[in-house]
This record gives sequence, structure tokens and C-alpha cells, in this order.
Amino acid sequence: MKKNIDSDRFYVNKRAKSPKPLKNKSSSDSQYEEIRKEVLKYFNKMIPQLAIKNFKKQQTVNLEIDHDFSMFVDAEKVLSIIGSLTQYGLLKKVSEINIDQSSITEHDLTSEVLIAQAALSLKAYKSKNNKKIAVNGTFPNNVDFAKLIKGIGIVKQISSIKYFSDSTEDNAIFSAKGKIFQDSGLLDGDKKASVIEAFIEHMNESLSMVHKKLTDKAETDLIEIISEIIGNAEDHSNFSDSHWQFYGYTDKNSKGEIFQQLSIFNFGESISESLCKSMDKPIVYNRVNPYIQKHKGKVPENILYTISALQENISSKLDEEPDRGQGFTDLLLFFENVAKECLGDENNHVKMSILSGNVSIYFDGKYVPKLDDVSGRHLIYFNSSNQESIVPDNNYVKIMRETYFPGTIITLKYRLREEDYELDEV
Repeated sequence: MKKNIDSDRFYVNKRAKSPKPLKNKSSSDSQYEEIRKEVLKYFNKMIPQLAIKNFKKQQTVNLEIDHDFSMFVDAEKVLSIIGSLTQYGLLKKVSEINIDQSSITEHDLTSEVLIAQAALSLKAYKSKNNKKIAVNGTFPNNVDFAKLIKGIGIVKQISSIKYFSDSTEDNAIFSAKGKIFQDSGLLDGDKKASVIEAFIEHMNESLSMVHKKLTDKAETDLIEIISEIIGNAEDHSNFSDSHWQFYGYTDKNSKGEIFQQLSIFNFGESISESLCKSMDKPIVYNRVNPYIQKHKGKVPENILYTISALQENISSKLDEEPDRGQGFTDLLLFFENVAKECLGDENNHVKMSILSGNVSIYFDGKYVPKLDDVSGRHLIYFNSSNQESIVPDNNYVKIMRETYFPGTIITLKYRLREEDYELDEV
């Protein structure tokens, strides 16, 4: 196993108890307000237009989320809720949104961040049109879900929600946003490096909760991985709309378990759309087309192109950068190693969800990238033999029939520490 983390108890004591907030000194609030207005159109595209004729005279949207609200459990339901919230919120008469999350049974970082960003975008849109919209909420009964919401979710991000203060000693939080303008950007090369550096600090802050830290080699590897993931996010966006968001949340829950969650998403082209556009490039065509032709007519082509893009060293930019196409594979393998090292358990796998366009892909350790002896590349085909010639398992790779994400979302979660059974004795 590749060693990614070291034990270092002194490191735990010398670090600050909470991570420093990331600040982008060159960006102003007004600049980011423009981004919020811009991304609202993407939230609006997540579902078909609702039949809302009978709703137009109402001023309040009441949204009750009384089931699973998680990318790992039901990604389509999450997008459907957020798309509905956006479309109702855009109505001229609507001036108040009430979000009741008291009964949710499953939750994750991406779902919470997305609903917060949709609400923020609505507030920006209303403000631009000289209107106001109030956002109110009811906390989950589950104290761990409520803690996430207060720490990085809709409560944290929308000041109009009043809430009581809880201790945040047992969590670590990271957030960053990037926007590339044609003439000048909120994130140039130096600023991108500062975001990645801040994330490395967040990783070590999180690992310090289990008395560990990244090795020097692992830090270098992770810098390269995150740099390519952000690069992919920028490449798959239209240039004028290039925008991505990156969040991290590590928390000790009420059972004493410690989980780290990551969420990275961008708006723009899907993975499939981006790769399809590059099929006129011989180097891309020769690497991708054989897989497409093997399963064309049996498996939706959007799935085939998306799976192709997950293979090591496949990218729409191969003609420009022959070593591109490592990001997804390296990200998954890196955190698989960290998860196993944290618990010393080969069965401690990460959960990862990728949504792009209408394709949903789920990882839980059953299918992982494996090194191919012939090509020397890590490949993952989502079948028991990991063979290119066999169709992917439709329990792990699906077409979303009713929803669509205009861009790509990566959600990752893994356990750093198991349940603390001593807590049961208190």
C-alpha cells in the first residue's frame, strides 16, 4: 500500500484548533454577487420547467425535505428538490422560502452546499430586480446533520436565518470558489496555488483529529491531483462562465465517528459533452472510440463517454497535454489509501459520487481502478472482471431520467475513525 499519512502526536498539539478561513483579498463581494446571478441559470436547468400556473399568486414557498437528502442515496431527488426550489423562487411574487429539513434521514456536504448556493443565487437575482426574498429554515432532528448545516451549509451561508450557536471544536471546514473572467480573474495562477495550499492545511487539520498527517510525498501528490481536478472544472466550462466551487468538511459525530467529506463542482459542459467535442482529435478518437463501438446500442452513449473519461490518461485535452487525464483516478486512489491507512483496514473504502449531465456514477469500493498490465494505466469499467468488453453494472452507473446537472459534481466521503463505543457507557 502506498503510504500517504504519518502518525504525529506533537503535530496535533502545535496546530491551531480550527482552520484559518480562506480569504481572496483581490475579490470583492460585489464581484462574487455577479457570479451568483450568473449561476442561477444553471440551477434552473436541473429539472424541466414546472407547471406552476396555479402558484403564481403565492408569496411563500414551503419546502419540506422529509426523506433522504444525499448524493450517495438519491442524487436525482436532491437535484429535483433544488431545481424546484429555484424555479418557484424565481417567480415575481415569491418573497419568502421556508425550508424544513427536520425529518431528513440521510444527508451529505454536496446536497447542503448546493441548496445553500441556490438560495444565495435567488437572493442575488431578487436584489438585482429591486426585490427581497427571505430564507427561513427548520433544523434536522439529527444533531449531526444540524451541525453540518450550521458549520458550512445554508445556515452558515445565508445570514437571514437566525440560529443558536453551537460548539465547532470537533470539525474542520474548507471552502473556495473560482471564477475566470476573460480579462482578469478572481483566480489566477498564484491564487489557485493559495487555494490548493489552504486545502492541504485542511487535510492535515482533518487528519490531526486522528493523530496523523500527510507525508511530504502525499502532499506533493495531492497538490497535483487537486490542480488537475480544478483544471478539468475550468476546461469543461464555457470560458466566460468558468466557475467552480470546492468544499471540505470533517466532523466527529455523536457516535464518536470521524468522517471527511469533499465536494467539488463546476457549471458548464458535462464530461460526456466535452469528450464528444474532442473526438475529431486522432489521439482522443483512437483511445476512446473502441470502447464506444463495443457497447454502442446496448449502453447509453453518454454513459460510455463518461466512463471513458474516468480512465487514466484519457482527456479531451490529450492533444495539448499528453499526460492529462489522471485527475478522477488519482483522486479516488489517493483517498482509498488514506481511508485504509487511517483505520488500518483494507475494507475501509471511500464513497464517491460523480454527476455530470444526466449520468450518475457511484463508487463504494466494489469497483476500483486497477492497473492494466498491457497499457500500464489504471482502468475502471464497473464490472466484476474490470474488462472493457463487458457492459458496466447499471446499479453503479445510471442515466438520470428526470434531472440534469449542467456541469460536474464530485462528492467524496470516508471514515477516519470508527464509532467510539465508550460513548455508549456515558
